[in-house]
Amino acid sequence: MVSRRPRNGITHVGLLNESTYRLSSAGAGWLHVRVILGFLAAGNSDGEFPMAASRSVTANFVNNADVALIRDSGSLSHGIWTFQPPARIEVGATVSWESESSGVATGTEGEVTYKIETGPGQTAGSAHFHWDNPFVGSNSYDEATPVGYKADRAGGDGDNATVDWTFDCSSATCDGIPDDWKINGVTIDPGEE
Repeated sequence: MVSRRPRNGITHVGLLNESTYRLSSAGAGWLHVRVILGFLAAGNSDGEFPMAASRSVTANFVNNADVALIRDSGSLSHGIWTFQPPARIEVGATVSWESESSGVATGTEGEVTYKIETGPGQTAGSAHFHWDNPFVGSNSYDEATPVGYKADRAGGDGDNATVDWTFDCSSATCDGIPDDWKINGVTIDPGEE
């Protein structure tokens, strides 16, 4: 270990290994620093070096529909789960999930599909949500819902993005009949026989 006189607020510099240094400023305790591929990373007092993900997506999801959602599948093409989508999203619930990059110069991409629970043990259709936050290029998102439901999306920009999805009925009364038909009526032409 090398010890030097106080200079610029640093009182000690100690070599721990080829790329890890321990710094101490007067009365502030030890700060561990590691040089990784020419980049400087600061560690905690235990010498641990948590690395922040270069890309992440946090999904905030609101279920405003009149049905619960049951996770059918969820997977990542790239990255790791920070926390996974919940197995069930109740009516009126707000939930979140997150994925992040894992590795050098990588992004995160994933998808989750929820079955729409119409009654105990009964489902009708599914809702699908996809996100992609690449290391290079623009973020992209898409969603698909069956007739009678919709998903609105907001946000999702940046390296560590937050996207907000709101799942809802496509009509005000959640009966699957378009509101326009209720207000303006509808004409049904039975055709010629």
